[in-house]
Amino acid sequence: MKKGLFYLAAVLTFFLTAEAYGKVYRYMLGGGSGDPWDEVANPDETNLVGYTRFPGSLEPLWTDSTFNLAKGVYERGGKIIIGHEFGARPEEMKKVIDGKARALENIFEYIVDPRVHQRIDAKMDLGGQFMVASIRFYTRIVKEGPDPSKFPEGYLFSSNYMQQYEIYINDGSKESRDAYGRIIWTLAEKNDENRSGYVRVDFDPPRLVRHIRILPGYQTKWEIAEWEVYGDGYVPDALYTTKLLDVRELSGGKLDEASWGYIGWGGVNVTDPEARLFIRTRTGDDDTPYVYWRKTGYGTEVPFWEDGEEITEEEYYGRRYHIYPDGRKEKLELRERGKITPDYEHWSPWSAFYPFEEGLKPGGTRITSPGPRRYIQIQVHFLPSRLDGGRIDSLWFSFSEAVAQNVVAELDTAEVGLGTTPKFTYAIRGEFGGGGFVGYDRLRVQTPFRPEILEVRLGGQVVPDAVDTVYAGGFVVKFPKVDRDDRVLEVDFRCPVLRYGVEFPGWVWASGEEVVEQRVNPGDAVAGWGSNTLTVRTSVEELLLDEVEVTPSVATPNGDGVADVVRFEFTVLHLTTPAEVLVGVYDLKGGLVREVYSGTLGSGQYRYGWDGRDEDGELVPPGVYLYRISVCADAKTEERTGALTVVY
Repeated sequence: MKKGLFYLAAVLTFFLTAEAYGKVYRYMLGGGSGDPWDEVANPDETNLVGYTRFPGSLEPLWTDSTFNLAKGVYERGGKIIIGHEFGARPEEMKKVIDGKARALENIFEYIVDPRVHQRIDAKMDLGGQFMVASIRFYTRIVKEGPDPSKFPEGYLFSSNYMQQYEIYINDGSKESRDAYGRIIWTLAEKNDENRSGYVRVDFDPPRLVRHIRILPGYQTKWEIAEWEVYGDGYVPDALYTTKLLDVRELSGGKLDEASWGYIGWGGVNVTDPEARLFIRTRTGDDDTPYVYWRKTGYGTEVPFWEDGEEITEEEYYGRRYHIYPDGRKEKLELRERGKITPDYEHWSPWSAFYPFEEGLKPGGTRITSPGPRRYIQIQVHFLPSRLDGGRIDSLWFSFSEAVAQNVVAELDTAEVGLGTTPKFTYAIRGEFGGGGFVGYDRLRVQTPFRPEILEVRLGGQVVPDAVDTVYAGGFVVKFPKVDRDDRVLEVDFRCPVLRYGVEFPGWVWASGEEVVEQRVNPGDAVAGWGSNTLTVRTSVEELLLDEVEVTPSVATPNGDGVADVVRFEFTVLHLTTPAEVLVGVYDLKGGLVREVYSGTLGSGQYRYGWDGRDEDGELVPPGVYLYRISVCADAKTEERTGALTVVY
């Protein structure tokens, strides 16, 4: 599959960054001995993080009186507009943040005919939310002060200043816009008798700000030489995403794909309970997680050229010529660019966030993204408090060659009685393709309680002395090595089921080989079983709420008719009188994003849809959201919760 190249190559040096323990590799970011965080960052999916306050570490961006936020406006995707937006050329607007306040050609000067009774404003989008402590702007410097370190003390400024002004701020949240999407401004300062070319407005405590507006009075002439904004504390939201990490590069060309082991982090410093950070992964088998579309001119979009070749990232963004077999050349013009969608055929969705405390342990926590795959990408999401951002000194993960091309597994039944100890059969089947895989002779299965192993069979034959270990959270069985297709391993066991939706994940490996445990993938391990799952439901007799399906788990509400609406389907059972039912979508802090349904329902099957919009009818930002479906009857309350992802 031809796609745009977007993985890390020269930066990743095998001998420095991926230590090999036999056939197990360990890659590290930061920590002094690992690759530098900034060199591995994907700049398009990284925002408002800092690398320099604590060398070798990663943290949310810290701001103080030495950090002029205005200078990075355009780099962060913000902008400055003085006057009408259609006339706001960036090269002109950048004059007020270039640090050159002495020459006429480096300032913005406003002059209007005295007969025209109008005023224009100056607006700045900082490109992100910041805890702002000070806003400053001033006219040209006409005389230097005696000590630059004490600026502006002793400096003389041009008298072409605003004699009247109002300063407004806005925090950039969707709640701070009106029904038409317009910014709702909050007055922060008003001065009708200004007599200074240097204006400074301080906030104590600092204010959450993204947008700033300066509105001068009615005067015919004024100027701004420099506009400065200073923060105090951590930004409230920061995101770090790695480039695609290629195991072929990390292993020095020894591996084409890998099984994933564990992921962990060290040196994390979070003392404020309000400060949180989240880490997750995704994996894939080609060099971009996205599909790039072009507009055909007939009201449709397609992800390929006329010759059938897929559009690459380079062609999408670079406006480069595409050469067809007959010699014609075309390029993807800006007007031809269509949507960009996740490539779920070749890439997994982002995993659930890893257990934070587990990742701090020396052995880390298991990587849950599927494998074997060639590429992995890691994302760190900070939600700091003002004075505690959390800091990661290092992050690592392990991987090794796969023991099989793929291992599928399923349970013989997907529904059991709640509170019972049913008998299960756990079957796995390896796929080895063209060979070259070491195979496996061990299986680990995670269970909710201590299981009882009844029998182990390989290819229909009982395996004697197959039980290796049984413990409170699972078991390990051993058997003759499997290294060819169609040899099915079956394990009969009993285990209590006391809650709905219990999963029985499993891993295989080869004893005596230096390989990580390879996670099995739910699928059709035994023809005719039909469950294709490792998750069991409890029987409907025990439930008020059952057959809950939330699809798709990844929504793309961009109006193309594909995955635009999340469907919540469920069955309400055993109600003698109607009960209160709530279907809601929430952010990761637990705040209500959208009340999909709230009312009374009787027993029956129901379906409700969420179109990706919040309570104000605005499309929600991309990210991970939580859903909750609850039934509150007289005797008890039952609910189902889970996560879903919104992407564009």
